[in-house]
Amino acid sequence: MAQDLCHDVVLGSPLGADALRAAETALGRDLPLVLALLLSDCDGIQHEYGTDVIWSTKRLQEENLRLRSDQSLGDLYAGHGEVLFIGDNGWDDRFALVADGSVFAWVAETGEWVFAAPDLEAYVRIAMRDEGDWYRTGG
Repeated sequence: MAQDLCHDVVLGSPLGADALRAAETALGRDLPLVLALLLSDCDGIQHEYGTDVIWSTKRLQEENLRLRSDQSLGDLYAGHGEVLFIGDNGWDDRFALVADGSVFAWVAETGEWVFAAPDLEAYVRIAMRDEGDWYRTGG
């Protein structure tokens, strides 16, 4: 699945069902099916330039648990319900999969949420094609 989405990519090793269940347990929630399928194919996707388009399961757990517990972020999740951060732009901005399956970027310097892609597949394709702050200009 992942290799079909893009070229010039570094893929993590596939994850087994036990590793996926362990990630869900650590996060206290089920992974969205589309993300679980992707992670079972490869544990993370990295652009050839080193950008973590989809974090490894370990980093996904670490970042989400850290962001949820960081009191300084205040209402980070306000208006977006159950979100799961899945990757970054190589700097401070983060990408999140939201309840309806779309992907939003959280712009760290402003705290603004910006629509990035209608679904995970489109997000990976766009993120692998474009560098920089593509999501701030509408992809």
